[in-house]
Amino acid sequence: MKTFFIGIDISKDTLDFAICKDVNNPIDDSFKVDNSIKGISQMIRKCKKSKSLLWFCFEHTGNYGLLLSHQLQAEGLTYSAVPALEIKQSQGMVRGKSDPVDAKRIALYAATHKHKLTPIKFLAKTFLKSNIYLLIVCN
Repeated sequence: MKTFFIGIDISKDTLDFAICKDVNNPIDDSFKVDNSIKGISQMIRKCKKSKSLLWFCFEHTGNYGLLLSHQLQAEGLTYSAVPALEIKQSQGMVRGKSDPVDAKRIALYAATHKHKLTPIKFLAKTFLKSNIYLLIVCN
């Protein structure tokens, strides 16, 4: 059973993470890493001790989330990509917007809606690897 939900706000250059244990005690920790293999590996090392208890959740962002998806899948970690509108509508009216705040909102969404989350598994690893290669070469 997953007991830690990690919300990730993805941008082109950085990833903001927030860790939520449960809805009553929303955010345990938050941090930022580069949206790169090195940054994602750094984050995975930080969380690896409780790998079986983790569920990563982020908004579906297209290309910016591909590298993250690839790295999480390669490590055998559970994750979901949720439409941004679904997360936004689940929270009602909120004020303020920043990447760390968005990461916290995503983590809280995951903890609150864990019954609706479905883990993602890419069927074609070759397709994913070729797209990651293109992203790395083109950036």
